Amino acid sequence: MENWWILYFLCFSFYGMSQERCYVPTHQEALSLSDPNFLLDQANREAILARQSNAFARNGALTIPVVFHLVGISGSYFPSDQLVLSQLDVLNEDYGFQNANKDQTPLEVENLAVDMGLRFCLATSDPDGMPTSGIIRTVTDFDCLGNISQVKVGDRPRLYYEDLGGSQAWDPDRYLNIWVTNTCGIYLGFSTFPGTAIPAEDGIIIDPKYFGRSTASGPIPPYNLGRTLTHEVGHYFNLIHIWGNTGCDGDDLVEDTPNQENFYLGCPLYPSSSCGSPDFFFNFMDYSDDNCMTMFTRGQRQRVWNSIAAFRPTLLRDLGCDEIISNSALLVYPNPARDILYFQFNGEPGPIELNIFDSAGRYIFNAQFKNEGARWVDVWDWANGVYFFESVDQKYQGKFIIFN
Repeated sequence: MENWWILYFLCFSFYGMSQERCYVPTHQEALSLSDPNFLLDQANREAILARQSNAFARNGALTIPVVFHLVGISGSYFPSDQLVLSQLDVLNEDYGFQNANKDQTPLEVENLAVDMGLRFCLATSDPDGMPTSGIIRTVTDFDCLGNISQVKVGDRPRLYYEDLGGSQAWDPDRYLNIWVTNTCGIYLGFSTFPGTAIPAEDGIIIDPKYFGRSTASGPIPPYNLGRTLTHEVGHYFNLIHIWGNTGCDGDDLVEDTPNQENFYLGCPLYPSSSCGSPDFFFNFMDYSDDNCMTMFTRGQRQRVWNSIAAFRPTLLRDLGCDEIISNSALLVYPNPARDILYFQFNGEPGPIELNIFDSAGRYIFNAQFKNEGARWVDVWDWANGVYFFESVDQKYQGKFIIFN
């Protein structure tokens, strides 16, 4: 079959085909010309993966810290914290099989649909151990940074390098890096595959027009429900397209997904068949509209977990995103919070005074606590987003999220 292995999947285009769904042929040709070991390396990685045993053996989900690099020119559209949080919700719903439309999965294949065992959270500490919102906004002098094959200096795409006007990746052994930037109509989403990129360029790119979940404004229908990133995260963990890119003779290397001749657009009726069996156009690794994607399969989960064990094993440390504070005597919960936020002081005689700031560093609120124990702050009317707190004496520092 034709070589499916591509370092980069530049995927999802607008209905009008003004954008390329997959930039595979151009990148495959360039990579194979520039690296004589390209195909051999991919074959070797697949051989390593074949030797992995059942890596999915957890009693809970693996939580992966995410850092969003929002990069654009002055005056361009930057997604709000609320839209970032909505995108994070979509990832957790889709990878936990808790998506609202999961009941659209055909009855005949419901037994294959699974919780992938992955969860995603905003990073709470940066590579230097300092508190962070997990959302980095960078104003640059260069547009179209998502066009990484053209907007570069030498062999370095500007997007990935701070000195070239981009945003530096955080250690991919600890974080999932996602760049949200203008692709200038070339593609909607992009991802590196495990073991195929240098650390500085390992991660996902998504155009802000297709980022987050919104039915009113922001992302553009029919890709306005956050599934572009769900799809790209699948590539990041080594899933390929459901149709295998090569027609009925193709294979996505997953046993429980049938061969499929090509991708689907729109929202087809089930059953739709192409290779003698009903196609899985509702799978997150196809190209159907966001509201028609519903599930991953057991076989896809196994491939993802085997790939993590083989190629991204440091993520198995499950660092998660527990709140980072400078003194263990303080507990902040629930986080994210709705309506009420609690500060639990254990053993601190008081009084304690906290200043609260939004993600832009603007002062929001002053909270004063006289005694030890739990004290609450009414946040029902606060804007959704990321907030930081610091005690006046600088003994306590941390971050919380409001999502009313």
